Amino acid sequence: SYGLCLDMNSLRYEDFKIIYSPIPPKKEMQRIIEFLDEKTAEIDAAIAKKERLIELLQEQKNILINQAVTRGLNPNVPMKDSGVEWIGEIPAHWELVPMKRIVEIRDGTHDTPDYVDQSSDSRPLVTSKDFLDNRIDFCNVKYISFRDHLKILKRSGCEAGDLLMSMIGGNIGKSAIVEKDYDFSIKNVALFKTKNRLDLAKVLKYFFMSSLLETQISLISRGGAQAFLGLMDIRNLVFLKIPEAEVIAIARYLEKVIVRVDRVIELERQGEDALLLYKQNLISSAVTGKIKV
Repeated sequence: SYGLCLDMNSLRYEDFKIIYSPIPPKKEMQRIIEFLDEKTAEIDAAIAKKERLIELLQEQKNILINQAVTRGLNPNVPMKDSGVEWIGEIPAHWELVPMKRIVEIRDGTHDTPDYVDQSSDSRPLVTSKDFLDNRIDFCNVKYISFRDHLKILKRSGCEAGDLLMSMIGGNIGKSAIVEKDYDFSIKNVALFKTKNRLDLAKVLKYFFMSSLLETQISLISRGGAQAFLGLMDIRNLVFLKIPEAEVIAIARYLEKVIVRVDRVIELERQGEDALLLYKQNLISSAVTGKIKV
């Protein structure tokens, strides 16, 4: 095949015509077809069951998050109407407020500075593409000059315990917690200054994973080819004023249960990958005569 990059490769017809393939006698060919039809159908059915289980686990995960961030952990607490149809009832002692009343919110640059090689005079420019499993992955980050970094730093300034959230494109709401003090700039990312309140950062992270953010994004996001949330939009997102003790309890509860659900999902995905590999190897062995059918 030909092309500058693997994902751009193409196979020319004249080359495809000369690819060799084993051709068994007609009777054996029919047996191979019947054998693979039966076995691959069984494997596909097992894969479908795993995919459905993963879907159900994801639904359970979303329900747990939505319930915790909108109703808390006490099922017997008195409730009141939130006054917002798509939120419904909330605990009577909670309050709906704009997010800017809970946490200071900033952003970084929305321009693209000139990229430079990594050196002692350059700094990382973090975007949502560098978010991995709710943390920042600096492995493939791009670098900018220290001069450009200082310009961006005037409007942002990330510290350990802060939370970053994507403001643009299909990644809106994708977030990452700043794990330690590290000198970097941000682009197309909102910065939530939690003042080292890690439990608040975690609750914000789960809020961004909930249907509450998804609903608000659908109501206020705008943009042509690429949707975005402006800084004022984010500051005015509907959020919940929750007593500090409950913020801590919700963060720690969700951290435990989501880890357990994610572990089961990962095991199911590994099982799905194993079935796909088994199917591939079975087909390869059958059509090349390595197994009798």
